[in-house]
Amino acid sequence: DQYETYSTVARSTTIKVILAIVAAYDLGYNQMDVITSFLNGVLGDDEHVYIK
Repeated sequence: DQYETYSTVARSTTIKVILAIVAAYDLGYNQMDVITSFLNGVLGDDEHVYIK
């Protein structure tokens, strides 16, 4: 069902908390954009995705 299909997205509050922890402990972080991770994923022979 296209109305129940969604992608996992982090809330802005979660991102802000993680960045606050990074700043508080003087940690490093990396950023990356993953646009086609599921588009190019390989499904096994017994796995199927059905979307109308």
